[in-house]
Amino acid sequence: MLVLSLLLLLGGCRSLAPATSGSGVATAGKPLRGGVHGGSQPVAGAHIYLLAAGTGGIGSASVSLLDPASTGTSDGHGAYVVSDANGAFTITGDYQCPQADAMVYVLATGGNPGLGPGQANPDLALMTGMGSCQAMLANAATINIGVTEVTTAVTVNQISRYMSGTFRVASDGSAAEVQGIAAAFASIPQMVDISTGMARTTTPDGSATVPASTINSLADILASCVNSAGSASSSNGPCSQLEQGTASDTAEAMLNIANNPSQDVGSLFDLVPAASPYQPTLSAPPTDFTLSLSDPVLPTNCSPNCFAVQVNAGGPAVGPYAADVGFSGGWVASTSAPIALDGVPDPAPMEVYQTERYGDCSYSFGNFVPGSAHLVRLHFSENYWTSSGQRIFSVSINGTPVLRNFDIVAQAGGPLRALVQTFVVSADNQGGISILLGPTVLDEPKVDGIEIE
Repeated sequence: MLVLSLLLLLGGCRSLAPATSGSGVATAGKPLRGGVHGGSQPVAGAHIYLLAAGTGGIGSASVSLLDPASTGTSDGHGAYVVSDANGAFTITGDYQCPQADAMVYVLATGGNPGLGPGQANPDLALMTGMGSCQAMLANAATINIGVTEVTTAVTVNQISRYMSGTFRVASDGSAAEVQGIAAAFASIPQMVDISTGMARTTTPDGSATVPASTINSLADILASCVNSAGSASSSNGPCSQLEQGTASDTAEAMLNIANNPSQDVGSLFDLVPAASPYQPTLSAPPTDFTLSLSDPVLPTNCSPNCFAVQVNAGGPAVGPYAADVGFSGGWVASTSAPIALDGVPDPAPMEVYQTERYGDCSYSFGNFVPGSAHLVRLHFSENYWTSSGQRIFSVSINGTPVLRNFDIVAQAGGPLRALVQTFVVSADNQGGISILLGPTVLDEPKVDGIEIE
């Protein structure tokens, strides 16, 4: 499931190849426009910041991009513009991207979410991840930036590994982590339409289902605090219940949820307003608040001899292989080194073996006939270690171990060589097939591609 929870696991991060890097020369900005809404209410007078993820260490300070001389307003966090009575804001082009591939987010704090005149909610913090500064600039003329509880729930969830506070989003600047934070930001528009600030029902390419009801429920939980006067107004109000004394605003409260998705689920779910602003919502408290894409859409004309699922683990779409989907946990890495495909029957395209998802993670796929038999092919290539005995792990499918003490280099005959392991498994009683990487003996488990016939 594409977590895309990201509830990304803190596995050992290694640089397999230099991440693609933008120019070190600052890039001039372009005007941006958008709107801030708390539930169905516009937020007037909110401070709107444009921030880039830092590189001083995971969870260290973000970088303020706006020019205080241009905005005329700034505070200890940096320069900002102010939303108008309709929640609308405009950021002029008087800012610079530190480099083209810097990851950028828009943050709104404070403001009046429909309270009485002159009131504001100091606990309000809503954010929208924009991805790379270069991509944001390319779309600046046409995009409207929606900043809502939905964008906040998805953004914070997806970048939680790199976030320690509302103004603290950063990687450590290493090639692996630069690639990692870029992947986290790239996953945000898979779940939310940034122009409307609303949850999607499927990914833009239609390849996977978005957990819209869970996203909306989280957004409604945040809205219970956003559309109030804040925690200072009531020691037992929605903000106090949401923040639980460990968060100072709604974005940080969402970070707590992302980092502890199974904690206090019932009490948090009770905060969903009776007239919830975001629909559809969950009808009952879930087991946890993990957000992940699931159930890739399977072709309806797939014969018994074709593959219903082909996924490029940790990478983009390549040939018949869909972009990474169906996962929960782990992280991604890649290499530009060529991979030997000789000796492998029906290998995947080389690009599949050049990307990977590693760490204790799982993949889940559905829509199969319960109990039906399926051929599963797992693709591997050891792209980091150079000899056997350096990465050893196990793999289970639907709870049954299929690989024990698996060593890719030993099985493939060397590093940078494609390897395919094939199994026949049965879909579970719900028509699902789940692949678990781990436990591990040495280093981290990994996979490069998945096929299910």
